[in-house]
Amino acid sequence: MKRDNVPKEPSPWYACPNCGAEINRSESKCPYCGYINEAGAEKKYMDRLYSIKNDLDAVDDEAVSGYGKSFGKPLKIVVVTLIVLLTITGVGFAINAVIKNRELKNSPDKSNDMLAEMTWKKQAFAEFDRLYEAGEYEKLCEAVFDPSPENHPTSDWKHYWFAEIYNDYLMTKSDLVRIDKEGWDQYDASIIFNRCCFCYYEDLYKNAYSNSLTDEEIKELEPALTFMNNVLHERLGFTDEDMAELKGTLIGKYNNLVYDECSRIAKERMSQFK
Repeated sequence: MKRDNVPKEPSPWYACPNCGAEINRSESKCPYCGYINEAGAEKKYMDRLYSIKNDLDAVDDEAVSGYGKSFGKPLKIVVVTLIVLLTITGVGFAINAVIKNRELKNSPDKSNDMLAEMTWKKQAFAEFDRLYEAGEYEKLCEAVFDPSPENHPTSDWKHYWFAEIYNDYLMTKSDLVRIDKEGWDQYDASIIFNRCCFCYYEDLYKNAYSNSLTDEEIKELEPALTFMNNVLHERLGFTDEDMAELKGTLIGKYNNLVYDECSRIAKERMSQFK
């Protein structure tokens, strides 16, 4: 006779209480968010404990009895100590699991923020691409380096370093107009020399970054790069020989610009700036 009221076996899968992902009940933690599955963690710990116990039980009785007189007591002490340590470890693991779960439950849900960020990037990067393709570089820099409080990180946009150099060029042009009226100060000296060094040493923008400038981007930047090199030579007074001599100081071992050294040298030589 068919029995309809036979209890069904519980599904091995369930929704993670923290992120909602489907995970196996035997997992010690959610592979997506790290939420500790206490039942799975306890089972994993007990399985380990039983495995060690079985290994100890499997020790050959004759070997134990043969060394019983000389090693019997120390062996018992080792076994008891091991079991105590495992028990303490299990308790500690359980406590940490509870604490971590509480922290995850109490932490704010950032999934909506991440979704909003992805949505913003999709729209913003499409606009960046349009401005880049149209050659509207000033508007592009305004968009990429938006100073408003709600601005978003843009360094993973594919033409970011193009925009970085073009923006340095625009800011240097503006700064020099002010400097011609007010004169140099240490901040101006440091920041403009930094920008000029980045534009002068091709190793920095051609090879140092995962999204290094392409040949097409460099061609588009030629007027800006020429302007910055002219500032370096004519306004700051650095010759090609100077730059060759300073290269080992200004470029670090990871092919990065050492800004502290740039600032130090600029301040030391500021009296020669025009």
